[in-house]
Amino acid sequence: MISYVLAAIIVLVVVLFAFKADSKPQQKNTTKREPLSGVVSKSDWYMDDMGWVHNKKVMIEGLEDFYDETGVQPYVAIIPYNSDMWNGNDINANKADQYLEKLYSDTFKDEGHFVFAYFACRNDSRSEMDGSFRYLSGYSADTIMDNEAISIFWGNFEKNYRDTSLSMEKMISKTFTDTAKTIMSKPTNGWDFMKVAVIALCIIAVIVALVMIIRIKAKRAKEKEDFTKDILEKPLETFGDDTSDLEEKYKD
Repeated sequence: MISYVLAAIIVLVVVLFAFKADSKPQQKNTTKREPLSGVVSKSDWYMDDMGWVHNKKVMIEGLEDFYDETGVQPYVAIIPYNSDMWNGNDINANKADQYLEKLYSDTFKDEGHFVFAYFACRNDSRSEMDGSFRYLSGYSADTIMDNEAISIFWGNFEKNYRDTSLSMEKMISKTFTDTAKTIMSKPTNGWDFMKVAVIALCIIAVIVALVMIIRIKAKRAKEKEDFTKDILEKPLETFGDDTSDLEEKYKD
């Protein structure tokens, strides 16, 4: 019996581990979002003042995916090094944000864009990209790119940024594709894992109960068989007086 229980527990652990492992590659979305409609006046997809974009098609592919899913139009800005934007090796956040505010107001006439900007550092290169990435979204875009969505975006970006097999264009494109897929997906929460756990436990409980019933029935059948065998194998003398005793008894 113990072996069956242990086997059931092992099955449960494997099922739960597989479920958890499957959920790790992508961050979970817990918010229901409706795509923007009629907010964006479509514009260019990126601004490359560094000449770093070599494959326009790959770059735009992910940006279009994001727009189709969310209704928010991304705009990637690759900005050359400017000493006014940096304090040594650190980006001057205030000046960088002021730059993005002006860029947004000068470029767009709506509030449905999401600007993802790269500020190149001194002696930067396309292969290294050691500068600073920042973003700015319009007020309407904020309804989609809330705190959770931004967290998911940065999580995808960091994963793709570390993947040295990706080109710069693919890294950015994939980040937007992955993010759109997650933030616009059906919301999930901790209860999903609990549901799997409860279902697995119920299945195990049923299996254990069936095993116990089968073993009890088998035990009773064995006991009955042994009892019957014992009765059949006993000499007749063990069931009472032998015939000679009976004869002597009835002679009187």
